[in-house]
Amino acid sequence: MNHETITDRIAAELGRLPATLQAAGRYVLENRASRAPFDAGAGAAGGLQPATMTRFAKRIGLKGYDSVRAAHAERIRRGGLGFAARPARR
Repeated sequence: MNHETITDRIAAELGRLPATLQAAGRYVLENRASRAPFDAGAGAAGGLQPATMTRFAKRIGLKGYDSVRAAHAERIRRGGLGFAARPARR
């Protein structure tokens, strides 16, 4: 599943989720132009537990949060996030 399909699904399901999972969905949507929510430890950065991010992904029909991360990583590789989201080169 690609990143756009996942974010569309999140937006469609957001209002039907419990409060904690809504917070996870909002975190992903609000940070979708950034690498932050998709790096290791992303949930902690948003004040959410990793288990919450996994429950969130499963609730919207994915196998787990790794599915969200993989789709986002593919979008970065394709160049779909713009310059600001690309990793810095040293």
